[in-house]
Amino acid sequence: MGRSSRPARPTSDPAAHPCPGGCGEQVPKRLLACRSCWWLLPAGLREEVMRLARTGPRVAHLGAVGDALLWYRANVRDGDLVDLVDGGPVDGQAGQVAR
Repeated sequence: MGRSSRPARPTSDPAAHPCPGGCGEQVPKRLLACRSCWWLLPAGLREEVMRLARTGPRVAHLGAVGDALLWYRANVRDGDLVDLVDGGPVDGQAGQVAR
């Protein structure tokens, strides 16, 4: 996934990481993505990540997180859903991710 044109926000948490949605937010280690990019994930992926975080074996949870990261890489650029046909934002989605 390419670098976001938005600057990363500074954080006082050294364990924070860049949001996988490419929006430029720094996310606490305990979270996968910022709130806006989390809701871009399909419901099934969100539910699996959360269910396995609570009750599943760690290896299964990490697998679900990996699936979510692959989905972000294939479907999101700079915090917006990508139209897989022309590579641009999905109609009506540009600017959807509020900052």
